Amino acid sequence: IYTKFEEDSNITDIQFIYSNFTFLDTYNIIKEVLLNKKFNILICSTDLQALAVYKVAHELNLKIPDDLSVTGFGGYELSQIITPNLTTIKFENESAGYLAAEIMIKLLNNETCHNLYTINFSFIEGKSVNKL
Repeated sequence: IYTKFEEDSNITDIQFIYSNFTFLDTYNIIKEVLLNKKFNILICSTDLQALAVYKVAHELNLKIPDDLSVTGFGGYELSQIITPNLTTIKFENESAGYLAAEIMIKLLNNETCHNLYTINFSFIEGKSVNKL
């Protein structure tokens, strides 16, 4: 997906930054990274990681989205309380939980399960992304 994105866009410098998904680990890693390199956008794996980016941006006097665009994943209510509101993807965790339970019951009963399932997502457009 990323290779196709790079081919279809003018964005050629994509870097992956790894953390253990906790607020503190993400905060420490992003702080060190942003002290040494400028980014246009950070696409976070979770809204919690995005909150860590917000904290670092605030401490470094970076304005979201003017200096740094930020996105999350999860669609937590908190993402709509912070300023500017976080642009995120809302994961339908309740339906995913029901589906996981259904699959687990089938597996425990030695029943066949499909290899592919669809879980709904929705886009929540906040104010954390500037035109790239």
